[in-house]
Amino acid sequence: MTIDEKLKESSELIDSINIQTEELLRSLNRYLQKVDLDPERLKDIEARIQAIHNFGRKHRIKPEEFESTLITWQARKDELESFQSDNGIDAKEKAALQAFNESAQLLTEARKTAAATLSQNITQAMQKLSFSHGRFEVKLTSQDPTAHGLEHIEFLVASHLGAEPRPIQFIRQRLEVSSLA
Repeated sequence: MTIDEKLKESSELIDSINIQTEELLRSLNRYLQKVDLDPERLKDIEARIQAIHNFGRKHRIKPEEFESTLITWQARKDELESFQSDNGIDAKEKAALQAFNESAQLLTEARKTAAATLSQNITQAMQKLSFSHGRFEVKLTSQDPTAHGLEHIEFLVASHLGAEPRPIQFIRQRLEVSSLA
């Protein structure tokens, strides 16, 4: 068979690759004959690989994310262990209580200022609406600390001169009853 002269060099390259491939194949076969694979060791390795994949499926973690997840879990474990020691809990509780008290005190001061302003503004508005001696008060009563602060807030209304300020809910109920009569 004749080969185009232009492809002769390519043909020689292919022949060379074929020879090298055959040599590689013989070399790999010799290696495989010498390698002594331990079937028990192979079973152990396959079992470990399967356990790793099962763990990943169970916890919905891809095997390539194991390292970053481990670091995150170890940090969380360290944080939780710091809560086990009484010193850690006591210190954190003390810091949290101090932060709460500071915030609650600021809230109390802001409420006192706002209560005075709101009382004055609503009282003036009531007097413009024919309640010439009407009065509105915001009553701040100290209470045990809650998520809402250190005081209970109550809105009081006195509709005429000499009337004792009453909770706004009481006034609203009286108005509802009088409108039904």
